[in-house]
Amino acid sequence: MIYEDLIFFWLAFLIVELVPTFDLGLNVWSLVLLFLFKEVLFFLVLILFKKTFPLNRRPPRAIHLLIFLMIFSFFAADLSIFKIKSLFEDRYFGLIPPLLLFFHYYLPTRILLYNLNLKYLRLFFALLSPLLLLYLLEETADYLSFDYPLRTVSFILLILVVAPALMVKILPVYELSSPYLRNLLESFARALKIKFRNILVLKPIGPRLYTAGVLGFFPPFRYLFFSEPLLKVLDEDELLGVTAHEVAHLRNHHGQWLFLLLFSFLLYLLNSLFLFFLPFVFMFDDVDAFSEFFEKNKEILEIILFLYLIIFAFLFFRYIFAYFLRSFEREADMFACYYLGSEVPLVKALYKVGEATGQLFEKSWHHYGLYERIYFLRKLFSQEGLSKEFFVKRKRRLRWLILIWLLLNLFLGLIFQYLGAPFFERLLKFFLN
Repeated sequence: MIYEDLIFFWLAFLIVELVPTFDLGLNVWSLVLLFLFKEVLFFLVLILFKKTFPLNRRPPRAIHLLIFLMIFSFFAADLSIFKIKSLFEDRYFGLIPPLLLFFHYYLPTRILLYNLNLKYLRLFFALLSPLLLLYLLEETADYLSFDYPLRTVSFILLILVVAPALMVKILPVYELSSPYLRNLLESFARALKIKFRNILVLKPIGPRLYTAGVLGFFPPFRYLFFSEPLLKVLDEDELLGVTAHEVAHLRNHHGQWLFLLLFSFLLYLLNSLFLFFLPFVFMFDDVDAFSEFFEKNKEILEIILFLYLIIFAFLFFRYIFAYFLRSFEREADMFACYYLGSEVPLVKALYKVGEATGQLFEKSWHHYGLYERIYFLRKLFSQEGLSKEFFVKRKRRLRWLILIWLLLNLFLGLIFQYLGAPFFERLLKFFLN
């Protein structure tokens, strides 16, 4: 759920940046009435779904997708048809009001249909706080005309250091109180050369949120946390299995690799844009001819381009980024069992979580399903002769896949530039103006 929320936030941000505005030819009062009708319709649909799917029952996958398709459709309509985007796009901090509009759809949906309490608001905004902090720093620096080389890079490094402490202040957490359990987990992590500033407990948020995780890249600002329901259902060995999984993420630098993959998204989207315009390079002799064609067909081309880029963004997160997320999760499972010398503690922990949440046999697009993970580990550790070299070989293969992905995007970017560099340069100036 957390990964899905963050990815949906990225898509909302892209919609704000990319959606075109267009005029339906309606007067102000007609637009106001249409807007209010849309609001009432949205909340009526939520109430209908709430009555259809009782407590502790998650909507089926098809309904789940339909709900969020409705959210993004209404959000895009707010920005384009009701022209809310045009009210803020040329203002400093103009991204905040549109995103608040998105949250007024998203958060009631999560709370009403997925039985989450208001503590979920704190969790959600804590996870978004690094991105929001970066945005606020950039906007403030622009407003004050404060610029220097590698400004954005320095802001990102600053946020990587301070954000975990900020997130801990926002999250509904408290310190793990059991001295015995704290010493056990810290001793295990130290044996694997990993240190945490603190071990925290996340208060209950929803009936299905049994989770653990790590906040922070650097040891002085790194926190290990467990949700309170998870601590209640797992015994010591199983908690060690979960801790080993989180430590495996750190030792194998999964956060840094995912960070790199997120940056590759910008190059991927730029290549997608080049691919969209590539046919026009051969259709028109120069940008002026294309500009004339574009002005004649502006509204339809802007809508097509918007849908095209959103689809490509969705494909990136749903299939490419999700593939690496699943691969890192499987890698963390394998190394956790290797560190412990057995798959049993982690397998038992995964099974108990599946039983407690009713998700044992559900599929997961970003983590693999719980039973899929259990089956994989049992099958893997039933083999004889497993060694560290076996795990390192699989790890190396995944890193090569990431590097190939990055190089492929760089190569395609160079090809597109070669095919139409002058055209693309003038085309970008045309759109920026």
